[in-house]
Amino acid sequence: MSMVYGVLFCAVFLLSRICFRFHVSGREYLPADRGFVICPNHISALDPVFVVVARGAGKKLSIMGKEELFRNPFLGWLFRQVGVFPVERGKGDTAALDRAIADVQGGRGMLIFPEGTRTKTGEMGRFKSGAFVIAARTGADMIPCRVQYSTGRLRPLCRIDVMFGPPITMEELGLAGAYSASALRGAKETLRCAILALPPKGE
Repeated sequence: MSMVYGVLFCAVFLLSRICFRFHVSGREYLPADRGFVICPNHISALDPVFVVVARGAGKKLSIMGKEELFRNPFLGWLFRQVGVFPVERGKGDTAALDRAIADVQGGRGMLIFPEGTRTKTGEMGRFKSGAFVIAARTGADMIPCRVQYSTGRLRPLCRIDVMFGPPITMEELGLAGAYSASALRGAKETLRCAILALPPKGE
């Protein structure tokens, strides 16, 4: 862990506890000895920050971020320090895909939002294929994750629940080896149901 990452992680960890009622469950489902793909729902721009904090200290997660975030040199440097790398959305960015696959094969966790963008209605949107391609190409388990705000949207002092679910293998998703378009659709539905089935701690 780099010094910059360690300092930023500690600062954000403390702020998340001071500014919000922060609750985490299911951290035991995150593998410690191999790569994996965390797949959360996406409500707020700060969702990735809260997922990283909920996951805890350790090896940096790899996180895809839209290329526009890196146009500011300082912000681009800062994002790279915490494991974010750029992807050109909608352009078939094979370099970013190859980077993600290499990171997972190297034993790192990958954080990717299967919806591809934040929801505008509060309802979970349609899933893109990127997370499934990465998991299938690496054989990594997918970790369903649900981020929930007690006020529906992120508000000061609201309760934030970050819930991790049991790993889902490629065999369970029907994506081991060659797979069809119908198998991919079924895998998306399986992951969607697994995310929605995660209840906040205490419920």
